[in-house]
Amino acid sequence: MTLQCDRCAYVREQPQTTFTVETAFGRKANALQPLFSVELLVLTKQQHTISAGPFSRMDKALGGALTAAMDREDFGGALGEHLLVEVHVPDQPLKRVLIVGMGNPGEGIRPNFCGMYRLAIDVANQLGFKNLGIPVWPGRLTADFMNIKGMLAVLHCRAAERLRSTAEPTLKEIKVFCTAQARRHVEQGLAVDHQLCVVCRDPRICS
Repeated sequence: MTLQCDRCAYVREQPQTTFTVETAFGRKANALQPLFSVELLVLTKQQHTISAGPFSRMDKALGGALTAAMDREDFGGALGEHLLVEVHVPDQPLKRVLIVGMGNPGEGIRPNFCGMYRLAIDVANQLGFKNLGIPVWPGRLTADFMNIKGMLAVLHCRAAERLRSTAEPTLKEIKVFCTAQARRHVEQGLAVDHQLCVVCRDPRICS
């Protein structure tokens, strides 16, 4: 996007956040490998639920670092609760995993996801990271694909807002990891490039 001054011929490029969609998961031994390709990976956890499935596999791939940190900090997954875990993956860019509590099942409404995206983007900028990753875990029902599109549209909207509001953003790229079946729905959501709310209420899930 370019911006041109109304009073002169000066034209400058408006910085933008690049979105990349990568296929991940599956049954292969290296199915989680794409998730290590970012500096900051964002994982969510609901309250009163057991960390299983892909989250458990990710934790195992990181040598149990996630559950160890959650146990140490008594992390329960309450809405807005978050934990930044330092990880070491040989020959991979991944440096931190941000675990964000999303509250009780059923609390995952759009403002909460918007607030979660705000937190993740701000943490990436505070750490000086250039990219972050957000997985869309497999196992969703076909009926949930509309919800996937909506949540990714919120991500695009929130990323644009934080780009405008952050003085010196370092974040350049957001990678979304999903299954091959969900890819089209993810891309459709990210293609929504207008502000979703007439007036942004800047929802947050933590102070």
